[in-house]
Amino acid sequence: MVSFIHRTGRSIACATALVVCSTPTQAQQRRASGVPAPLSVTAARCAASTHQLLAAVREVHDRQSNVGVQSAIHLSGRLVFSGNLGWADRDRNLPVTRTTRFPIASVTKAFAGVATLQAAASGRLNLDAPIQTYVPEFPVKPELTITPRRLAAHRAGIRHWGPERDGLFTRRFDRLARILPLFAADPLLANAGSEYQYSSYGYNLLGLAVERATGTNFTRSVERQIIRPLALSRTSFDDARRPVPELTKLYSAFDLTRMTPEGYAELPAGTPLTGVPARDYSHNMAGGNMSSTAEDLVRFGGALLRPGFLSRREHDMLFRRPQFAGGPSPMSFGFFASAAGSERRLSISGANPGIMAALMIYPERDLTVAVLANSWGYGARSGDMTDALPKRLADLCSPVAPHPKP
Repeated sequence: MVSFIHRTGRSIACATALVVCSTPTQAQQRRASGVPAPLSVTAARCAASTHQLLAAVREVHDRQSNVGVQSAIHLSGRLVFSGNLGWADRDRNLPVTRTTRFPIASVTKAFAGVATLQAAASGRLNLDAPIQTYVPEFPVKPELTITPRRLAAHRAGIRHWGPERDGLFTRRFDRLARILPLFAADPLLANAGSEYQYSSYGYNLLGLAVERATGTNFTRSVERQIIRPLALSRTSFDDARRPVPELTKLYSAFDLTRMTPEGYAELPAGTPLTGVPARDYSHNMAGGNMSSTAEDLVRFGGALLRPGFLSRREHDMLFRRPQFAGGPSPMSFGFFASAAGSERRLSISGANPGIMAALMIYPERDLTVAVLANSWGYGARSGDMTDALPKRLADLCSPVAPHPKP
């Protein structure tokens, strides 16, 4: 194994084997965007060079004036790229590294979806049983029979957050059952069951059904059945009372105290991104309360490329849009599944103030891509960081595969 150090115009880079790391110079630290040089890992199997991949990440990162970003690609059973830009803590000049943890917001739903399929494969959870089979205290709704399958696909008619959420960020929920009173008594939405109606509350009810069916605390079940077997050593459920090692700080180009019809008001162009205060997301335990790294996420995605970690039956369900009266749902079990006739792909993204996260899985290319950002930068609503960029990285690394005909 050969180690070397080389100096480029504005940075010092060091490398051991395939790992390249760069430290920011004082000049870089003074840049308005606060972006030091990247750390990356490459392997020859990826069609694009490290520089091409990093350039694609940096273009979005710089355009949005983000503070820190992490990305990774898993191809043909190997980690082939891990790129890190900017700061994990701008005030302390701590750069993003491959071990920096990022909150992953609704990417948590992917873990909940896989845990649901595992419980079904074991015979302990019936995906089509009334939810009261597992959560008897949840009221029967006259409009629709709610089932785990419907909850996973967002076809249960349960509402999403309302104005009450602002008061939840300072509350601690140590059990999924204690989240139920926030929404259990509410009527279902209009057209319940016949339309896709996104609901994080629904995913917390689903997580509670998995917990009751398996007889194991939901978070502990995910740790035992997914996190430990896949050696996701930097992935965990968050507890706002206990600091997460190497967790990034969060930043925003939006005024989180002022709302507009489009959402939070964007700060004037050129204004430095402001820090986002710490928030407790335990009210979304099964739908958005985990942190991870890009490398851990692509390892998780790599386990789902083919049957094995999941049985063939459950694996097929994961990649197929479930059918209901009124048409298929775009989400299967924690992931959005591509439409029939197109290239098979699973995708899930998440966003909370200062958080953008995405994971994409391409089985025909044997490829998974993850992108994590610690900022809501300028133009963050565009989806460039969580949709266009992961697709761009996938296409750079592995050309588009022919998709099966319907």
